[in-house]
Amino acid sequence: MIIIHEQLPKEAKHIVKTINTVYGLESILEEAKLENLFIPIPEFNGFKQSYHEIHEYFKDILEKEMMLILTGRDLYANNKSQDDDWILGYYYRNLAVVATARIKRHDNKQSAIVEVPEELYLKRAAYLAIHEIGHGVITGDHLKYAKWVNTKKGY
Repeated sequence: MIIIHEQLPKEAKHIVKTINTVYGLESILEEAKLENLFIPIPEFNGFKQSYHEIHEYFKDILEKEMMLILTGRDLYANNKSQDDDWILGYYYRNLAVVATARIKRHDNKQSAIVEVPEELYLKRAAYLAIHEIGHGVITGDHLKYAKWVNTKKGY
């Protein structure tokens, strides 16, 4: 597994250990600037999830290996509602993405600085990574593709 992070070395190292403990996977850790892959949503001060763009950019790697991208960006699945369209992460065809912008506080508001105890923040990041990676690692006949729908908005 390859883990690429955007200036989040402490979080990435913690996730590497957790992935190895939970799934027994060894990881290669790299730091990268991915600003050209995440499409800005200026009115939200955030970014689109950009799964097609990221997947296309890394397609040769993703055909052979699973990848986790760890970003501090505030990600959105849609640009209709800033209150309802934000996401913490996703999994798409061997690509897992975890966004830490909304796990740094006691509420779910975006933040550039960690306001909760560091141990809690690192656990949140690791749990999100394990969850998203699990979509690709845990397989079986009983598992079906599922899509999250915002019940308040209907999309």
